[in-house]
Amino acid sequence: MKAVLFDIDDTIMRESQAHRKAFYSLFKQLNLTSDLSSINVHGMTDRRIIQEAAHLSGVKVDLDKSIKILVSYFMEYFNPSDINLLPGSRETINALKQFVKIGIVTGNCRDVAVKRLSSAKIDFEVGGFGDKFIDRTDVVREAIKGLIERYGEVEVYVIGDTPRDIEAGKKNKANTIGVATGVYSREDLGDADLVINNLEEREKLLSFIMGKDILHYHL
Repeated sequence: MKAVLFDIDDTIMRESQAHRKAFYSLFKQLNLTSDLSSINVHGMTDRRIIQEAAHLSGVKVDLDKSIKILVSYFMEYFNPSDINLLPGSRETINALKQFVKIGIVTGNCRDVAVKRLSSAKIDFEVGGFGDKFIDRTDVVREAIKGLIERYGEVEVYVIGDTPRDIEAGKKNKANTIGVATGVYSREDLGDADLVINNLEEREKLLSFIMGKDILHYHL
């Protein structure tokens, strides 16, 4: 059995403005002087972003409590118009669903990710999320653990737009696919087993995952 684990931000859809606004409201409430512009947030978990901002501000925070506040602000600010799917993402996920299990590996908190994906009408079977873990490697490990518990032995592919996505996949012995739809170039993602420009390169992606015979199917 095969499974494909997708990152969300700048892989499936653009970053959420409600999510960003929630961070700023949280930082203000916690009296943090640092903000998102002072942190390389790309590929980071929400938990790590809060930890980094607190460290740079010289403030000690309760990470579990901070996560709950962040989610609360996000739910307050979220509007369906916040969803901006990247070209080809829905079509590629729907094509893959015919052959593999679909999962999510994201730095977003679980409730944030679920809200965004459900609003976009994108379903997934397992996931790893950024409210529990500092390190993205653990996010991927959590998702793979869920796959194994549910289905047994599985061959995993991780798709993401940052070097952190690729590194996390490799540390978990997954196949890795870089998609250059974020701030990183194809060259930046060169450690991936496959690099594509975007999820509209559906035939190339499915051929890599399923083998060339997949092209005989109507995609």
